[in-house]
Amino acid sequence: MNPIDELASKIADFIRQNHPKASSKELLTYSLIITINTLTALLVSFVICAVAGNLERWLVVFLILTVLRYFTGGAHLNSSLSCCIFTIIVFLLLVFVKYPYDYLGLTFDIISLFVFAIYAPKGIDVIRKVSLRKKWIIKICSLLFIFSNFYLQNSLLSSIIIVQAFSLTPWFEKIFKLERSY
Repeated sequence: MNPIDELASKIADFIRQNHPKASSKELLTYSLIITINTLTALLVSFVICAVAGNLERWLVVFLILTVLRYFTGGAHLNSSLSCCIFTIIVFLLLVFVKYPYDYLGLTFDIISLFVFAIYAPKGIDVIRKVSLRKKWIIKICSLLFIFSNFYLQNSLLSSIIIVQAFSLTPWFEKIFKLERSY
């Protein structure tokens, strides 16, 4: 058991001991793992970006990636600790790696269009029930968002979009040896 899971389990035990009507230990632990994982990744990346003076870019990464991931889904890593570390690394790379949009950003957007057209949304039925009609709406909206960056020509958006696109692909699952949960 990794440190995030251990802490979540201890907090769940504490809650159950002090609040007998609390949810099951399994449900509490699962919820706490997600919460601790997310807060740790966000806090660590936020502090590093704050010290480096990149809070504006951190906020853009946080908002755009969160919204894209919520609506379009994607693969999840097998452990909370690996997810936390991966999220921190991705956030920091997105914030600190800068390049001109002209070639790389444009290439990322074109690749992302194809990936989103083929794979998005992916795996969102595990979290919530989504009708086929709503899935098509999500796909069209995500494609329109990518198309908007051809006008905006923002390399940060291109980077965020390509990272999310990558998480939708079967290659992501193969590279990280993930089991499908959907």
